[in-house]
Amino acid sequence: MFRYHFLYTVVTILVLLFSLNSCKKDNQLPVDFSKRGTVNEATLLYSYSQQQVDSLFESFNQPLLSSINPLYGLDLYKVQYNTPDARGNKMTIASGLVVIPTGTAAPLPIASYQHGTIIKKDRVPSSLGGEYIINVIFSGLFGIITVAPDYLGLGDSPGLHPYVHADSEASAGIDLLRATTLFGNDLQLDITNEVLLFGYSQGGHATTAMHRELEANHRDEFNVLGAAPMAGPYDMSGYQSEIFTSGEPYTEPFYLPYVLLSYNMVYQIYADPSDFLAAPYDELLPPMFDGTNSGNTINQVMPTLANSIIKPEILAAFQNDSDHPFKLALKENDMYFWTPDAPVLLCHCEGDEQVKFENSEIAYNTFKSRQSPDIRLVNKGNSLHQDCAPLCLFDVVIFFTELLN
Repeated sequence: MFRYHFLYTVVTILVLLFSLNSCKKDNQLPVDFSKRGTVNEATLLYSYSQQQVDSLFESFNQPLLSSINPLYGLDLYKVQYNTPDARGNKMTIASGLVVIPTGTAAPLPIASYQHGTIIKKDRVPSSLGGEYIINVIFSGLFGIITVAPDYLGLGDSPGLHPYVHADSEASAGIDLLRATTLFGNDLQLDITNEVLLFGYSQGGHATTAMHRELEANHRDEFNVLGAAPMAGPYDMSGYQSEIFTSGEPYTEPFYLPYVLLSYNMVYQIYADPSDFLAAPYDELLPPMFDGTNSGNTINQVMPTLANSIIKPEILAAFQNDSDHPFKLALKENDMYFWTPDAPVLLCHCEGDEQVKFENSEIAYNTFKSRQSPDIRLVNKGNSLHQDCAPLCLFDVVIFFTELLN
């Protein structure tokens, strides 16, 4: 089966296209975890023939696309499915994108791409938000199913997104794999249990969370061939939190209230945002995370120093108390103190101004010290966070080609 031709051209397209884009009670289901991953509805968004896929690439008006002759058509589905909520004690709904190649009878593995930070509910993969094009390229040219979970609190999922919360990233992602398998069976597809994982920024964190959970508790369902987490905040309690406690300006200050509000929702640390956010931000910021505002919009109301939104006594307690509830919550979401069995490719740029390169270094060093059999770290140089993404995708394509061969 043709799966790996046109490698250089595919990578170049990834570089070009990636650079174009970086709870209501009545929505909750009864507690029945046997429903995890069951499909509520699957909506066909687009169905492209092989020729139409070629035309789709041409529509991006990039010269290199004219040299591509895709061998597969594509069916793009939005899938809504059942999954646990962020606290793990109720069932709720989530959504995601599923891209299925047509015109192939070969067994189909699944590659799951975890997207980066999103605030607006309608900018997700299942709404064909920016990063969905990565799924299109992988499916259209490699002949594999690709999926992209929207995560909880985004897309069709109600409530606030539990930002960089490992357990819900993992459960939402794994349940989309289950939903895809069930849905694929209905379509009479030959889907294997082989899984590839990759993601950038928050998606790097989510990728490690999924990988850890799959190997710990779901080996009977899925076989992880390999994972490629890119530029993720794996050391939430250490290097990543130092960005805000250092008192230095930060390029994306909205990340801080996103984490604080999300973790407070999940771990119920304080009764009200006014208990930890300083005025006027205690009233100004929480409503802005309703899923209708962009990060840029929220950044415009943030102070020059992001940690100024925190009450001084709360910030001091966090800095001085190793058992502060927020610090314990961050530690629970550190993603490096475990032992991957499947190959892992960590990719990052030392020039990353948003997610410190040391996140990847500590993950690499810890995995190696715990005798993980195949751990790699690639430093792509001094590029900034957004510019590093296509550079890392180059290595991921080569890595996955190696694994699938």
